[in-house]
Amino acid sequence: MRTLRDLLPGRELNRIYSTISVLDAAKFLVSHNTGTCAVFDGPRLVGVFSERDLLRRVVAQGRDPATTPVADVMTRHPFLATADESLDSCLLKMTHARCRHLPVLDGDRYIGMVSMRDVMDARADELRGEVSALRDYVAGAHAD
Repeated sequence: MRTLRDLLPGRELNRIYSTISVLDAAKFLVSHNTGTCAVFDGPRLVGVFSERDLLRRVVAQGRDPATTPVADVMTRHPFLATADESLDSCLLKMTHARCRHLPVLDGDRYIGMVSMRDVMDARADELRGEVSALRDYVAGAHAD
């Protein structure tokens, strides 16, 4: 079974710093075509910033995105995934946490953000392979 480490090679490490404005963070999300990014304070992962944070903690509360720092509205202490975690374990974690993205760590090092879509697409590929192998097996078992 594949792990999250298998999904991440070659991906850009979508990360911003906690001191930037929400407006700049929103522009970052749009320019990188993502719904969530990791938030850092220096070298340390301190949270995530998502479209949901933007809607609930900025827009709905009438805050000015140009002057509000990400640190004030990000999700602190996000659920995390490990590089060697299975796809199924990650999906269960996302379901439990009711989130669509998880930062992935290799030890203490951030190696990327994984989305529910990434994991489900990879899992669907695995299942297609299993179905194909089973069909080949069944077809071979009946060929006399």
